[in-house]
Amino acid sequence: MLDDVRYVEVEGGVHVESDLDACTLTGPHSHAWLSRLAPLLTGERTVDELTGGLPDAHRRMVERLVGVLAERRFVVDGRDGEPHTLSADELAVYAPEIAFIRYGFDSAEARFERLRRARVALVGDGPVMHALVEAGLGSGWREVFVVGDPDADVAVARGRRDAAQVVRVCSELPETVDVVLQVYGGERPSGLLELGRVCGEREVAFGQVWVGADEAWLTPVSTASAVSSWTRLDGLRRGADDWLTGAVPGVLAAQLVLSCFEYLTQMARPAERLTMTRVDLRSLDTRRHRVSEFTLRGGTASDAGEPLDAEELLKRAAGFVDARTGVLREVGEGDLVQVPLAVCRARVSDPLGVLGTDAAAPVIGWGRDRASARLRAVLGGLAAYQASLARPRPPTLVGVGAGLSREAAVTAGLVARCEELLRRVDRDDLPVVSAFDDPEVLRLVALLDAAGEAVRLRDLTPVLGVPAYASGAAAPACASTPERAMRRALEHRLLAWQARTNDQPCYADPVTLWHDGEDAEVFVRALTDAGHAPRVVLLDRDVEVARLLPHVVRVVCDE
Repeated sequence: MLDDVRYVEVEGGVHVESDLDACTLTGPHSHAWLSRLAPLLTGERTVDELTGGLPDAHRRMVERLVGVLAERRFVVDGRDGEPHTLSADELAVYAPEIAFIRYGFDSAEARFERLRRARVALVGDGPVMHALVEAGLGSGWREVFVVGDPDADVAVARGRRDAAQVVRVCSELPETVDVVLQVYGGERPSGLLELGRVCGEREVAFGQVWVGADEAWLTPVSTASAVSSWTRLDGLRRGADDWLTGAVPGVLAAQLVLSCFEYLTQMARPAERLTMTRVDLRSLDTRRHRVSEFTLRGGTASDAGEPLDAEELLKRAAGFVDARTGVLREVGEGDLVQVPLAVCRARVSDPLGVLGTDAAAPVIGWGRDRASARLRAVLGGLAAYQASLARPRPPTLVGVGAGLSREAAVTAGLVARCEELLRRVDRDDLPVVSAFDDPEVLRLVALLDAAGEAVRLRDLTPVLGVPAYASGAAAPACASTPERAMRRALEHRLLAWQARTNDQPCYADPVTLWHDGEDAEVFVRALTDAGHAPRVVLLDRDVEVARLLPHVVRVVCDE
């Protein structure tokens, strides 16, 4: 029976609880039987030995009772324990740590012995480093190497719990260690990435903490690469005040030491995804952030991929959105006005630091409803992200397209190229036409009339030979049919009015990076006939994002 199990007689039975679970065993004699049985559940006897002299009815009752206790992990099977060579002194001194392991795992002594045998190297300096030395020794580390901080004597004295613990101060990382823990306070993550590279080459587990003035970021101890974590993170927030005082260093050290403890004792569950932990040093609030693998492809994939389902894409894309570590920093409406058109904003991360001031510009999706706007913002955001990684990087996003299918993505790029050419035309010389008797066209005209906007449509079809229209000073629009083209032109006009009226210029004239899919050949012929023969370049350099959305392209045209 585990040390933290307690029980008390209640009406109709006995209530049993531990730090992790609780239940009530019913039966008039349950408390009496458990009281007699508990002192014997030491792991020194089998159930058969305990019940050998009992009548069959009593034997079955004891077996059921032990079975229930085992299911709730109030007792564990001592036969399943792996052998260990911990001394009596170690078992006594570290009884709390061993009991902590036993709460959820078998072979607690053998697991703790793995920690005792591990050679742990600590890299860094400062108050968090000193707290790490103290907390690590307190957790049971026996052989410790301190790299780069010769002033850890006080922390060693405070943390040491047994005479076998040895701490060596050295100037370089030893060649043979089992775990490396790093405390880092640099402006950029280069030092974190470099040590992570060294540990990766040596196949050594490591954990890191990047400490700023008012926040810190930690990676769990593992053999996984740190490149994704530190590349995805958008840097540290640098405050004016230094909050690294009082209990704060100890809190950070405790998190890293616990992660190391779980790794060495094999308590850590395999992670489905990479994570990082942020600690707000002002309040000590802790939050875990998901991180997507950051692997750049050398070439491009040839597989066009299957068409995607919109709901499934949005569900999966949610795992790529995080304000600090996400591929997309934000996807949402925020303060954007949602009538008459729904508008959604996506902000793109910049892991390579190539966007400069463009990194702050949002990608906009819009539509009749919020679901459509959100889908288009996600498509556009992922397309803009992949474009930022392309080599060479496109000077603008014109011609970049994404869709639920490869055809839709290509069409988006082709349409954007056609509309770019239409913008260069003096539309005052082109004929004015009446609105079509089309339900959606008439709905958009009515909305513009209600807003006080005079609807005057110019026919731009003669420019490229594809149906194209423009209304007022809003962006022109083209499509494979006249009705679709006019709808898009009126939508552009309505969106511009909405942005102007609500003083939200970010979506007054946004780049369209998505398309629902039309006959791409119409636009190919139009561009070719105009002397701008198009070719398609696949944008899939980020492997993980390409798995999420394989349909991202850039249409490049001859000039």
